[in-house]
Amino acid sequence: MKKIISSFLVVLFLLTSSAFAESDGIRLELELETIEGIKMIPVREVFEAMDLSVQWISDTRTVSATDEDHLIEFKIDSLQARRNGEKVQLDFPAKIVNSRTFITKNSIEKLINRETNWDKDSKTLLIKNKKENDFKDTLTYSNLVDEKTQEEMRNTMEKSGIQKDSLDLFFEEVNEFNRIVENKSLV
Repeated sequence: MKKIISSFLVVLFLLTSSAFAESDGIRLELELETIEGIKMIPVREVFEAMDLSVQWISDTRTVSATDEDHLIEFKIDSLQARRNGEKVQLDFPAKIVNSRTFITKNSIEKLINRETNWDKDSKTLLIKNKKENDFKDTLTYSNLVDEKTQEEMRNTMEKSGIQKDSLDLFFEEVNEFNRIVENKSLV
């Protein structure tokens, strides 16, 4: 009888879990918090769903999320964060409400380097799977002669976390190269 009850409780727990792996990413059922008129997402749930270990460093009011390949850090009430040592500018400072840390959807995307979709009806956040070859394929097939291709590449590079100053320098060099080859496509 104890085994049946234990099995039932395990199944019940699995069915009521708030994180679900799907083919297109991870879906989380979340309760948002409205702070200063802005919808904010609880970060611990997002980080843990991505198998990141989350730590609270109380003396510096810092959240740290890590795994073998990632280190994300940000302080409460600050617009500055770090992802793998690189500076990341948040659009709104992290806040604490009822002992839980919240940040905006855009800030989540910047820190985890993935797109997300919020479904207000089902109260779920979809963390999309990272597309491994988007950046590589674009570079492989173009020397970025036209403005449309450059804009698409700039957007892809921005989403991957490359800083604006680095992007500006990169595209200055691309345009100089294209000027030298007289804007002829090398494809």
